[in-house]
Amino acid sequence: MGEVPRAAAQSARAARRHALDQAGRAHRASEGLEAAEAGAARPEVSQARDQGREGAHRARPGRGRRRRGADLAVRVTRAVVVVNPAAGGGRTARIWRRLRDVMAATLPAEHAETRGPGDGERLAREAAASGAALVVAVGGDGTLNEIVNGVRSAGGFASSAGAGFDAAVARRAQRWSMGGTLPYLAAVLASVHRHRAIEVVLEVDGVAEPPTPITAVVAANGRWFGGGMRIAPQADPADGALDVVVLGALGRLELLRWLPTIYPGTHVRHPRVRVCRARRLRVSGAALPTHVDGEPAGATPVTLSVEPGALRLRVPRVA
Repeated sequence: MGEVPRAAAQSARAARRHALDQAGRAHRASEGLEAAEAGAARPEVSQARDQGREGAHRARPGRGRRRRGADLAVRVTRAVVVVNPAAGGGRTARIWRRLRDVMAATLPAEHAETRGPGDGERLAREAAASGAALVVAVGGDGTLNEIVNGVRSAGGFASSAGAGFDAAVARRAQRWSMGGTLPYLAAVLASVHRHRAIEVVLEVDGVAEPPTPITAVVAANGRWFGGGMRIAPQADPADGALDVVVLGALGRLELLRWLPTIYPGTHVRHPRVRVCRARRLRVSGAALPTHVDGEPAGATPVTLSVEPGALRLRVPRVA
């Protein structure tokens, strides 16, 4: 893994919610939009990989407050919409066909479609270089990750990063070149079958904990990941901190029973789950697979950190 900065966004329920959310945000352009305070001086991102070496992945949220005032109620003069038609097992392509005409009537925007890994980052970088005031991402977590990294010109994660079981699922799904819900569930079941807890050392904000066996650890900038799972129910991408969710040692059957509880967010009630907030998390010890916004990204040791105020996000005006 590597020194990776950046992230600010929360994922919603798979590609459908991502796409609808993006369009809903874009629709407000004619009325004026608020910008969540963040320190980025680059074009703004309206929600939408990363590979590495051993090092730090840094999330980029908005600062812990919203500035209000006439200077933030602005009109978008030019936007670029980056669409990943393959996201959500192809559902995004169908959703985009319905959204395109609506967006054309409400937002002065160009659009471009990704054809493979890295296209989103390249298109976002080109949009930033050409002076686009807003980049809108229509796709899943991986799409958002590429757009954030393209706009900010550095690696990082937008929604979540972690190590352990969820990363093993992501790696297996990628190796099998699978997309869609049912194939993903097959990767989950195969990963459960091969699961065993691994002893690691967690260092939270510089304080090392005793070695402990875990099933997974996730550093979340937003509440959602993986197609609608509410991994960190209290996470706020604008608070300048990561919600660290640690799942202790579980047996295979117990893990299988626990997984569905992530969708409503009730998994945090399990006695072997703990949640804390941190600016920096390091995972070391035995090698675990890692992921960045759901994309496989090497193995531990890895350091995950947050950079407050790195992005400006367009969000609907609050009445």
